[in-house]
Amino acid sequence: MAETIAVGRTPKAIPTMALPEYQRRKRRNLIILLVLILLVLMAIGVLFYRYYFYKEKPLPQVEEIEPGRIYPPTFLFNITGPDGELHLRKPLDVAIHPQNGNIYVTSKTSQVGKGRIEVFKPDGTYMFNFSKIDGGQIIDTPSYIAIDSKGQVVVTDWLMRAIFVFTTDGKFVKRIHYDGDKDHRWIPLAIAFDKKDDLYITDVYSNKVIKMDMNGKVLLEFGGTGSTALKGKERGKFFYPNGIFID
Repeated sequence: MAETIAVGRTPKAIPTMALPEYQRRKRRNLIILLVLILLVLMAIGVLFYRYYFYKEKPLPQVEEIEPGRIYPPTFLFNITGPDGELHLRKPLDVAIHPQNGNIYVTSKTSQVGKGRIEVFKPDGTYMFNFSKIDGGQIIDTPSYIAIDSKGQVVVTDWLMRAIFVFTTDGKFVKRIHYDGDKDHRWIPLAIAFDKKDDLYITDVYSNKVIKMDMNGKVLLEFGGTGSTALKGKERGKFFYPNGIFID
């Protein structure tokens, strides 16, 4: 008798796209792709922002208004100090001595928490530096500098929140306190003298301009904290006033 062999039909294969694992992998790849696209767009946005807001602007040109009267500035020389430790580091402000024309520059040192004032001749030749204040302490972050008609050198230190007075040759004289109050909270920054040798100071703690004599007696105050969101709308207000000049 002949055998009968039954041949069954092969089960139909499930399409790969219908498998749960495939769907999960597809979603994961889609998320990765979207994240990459987002990162690329963010990078393009940052590059555009930096290009637009931080692009180098051309230097202003000075034109002659009347022939023979006004000339464009020309480079003469730079002042860097001797090589090594005395080389200028992060110079911030400069003052010219009214009697001898020497140049006083606030500078940092290679040591954290120590600064100094370096002095040069009018032709840039290095002379000397000084840094010691009351108690033999070293000035920390000398910021702005001004010299009165007598040759006294006044330096602010925003980190020490203080104003120091030195002689022409760098000897410490005294610290100026706000109206004699040693505990007054302020951050004196920019300074300038008027013709009477009264001192004008920008205080970035109160955002005021303070006028005082060399003994610290307050003669005048004006200003106050303004909002950066209302620039130009709050008359007489300041936000971090860090420069001052008296004509």
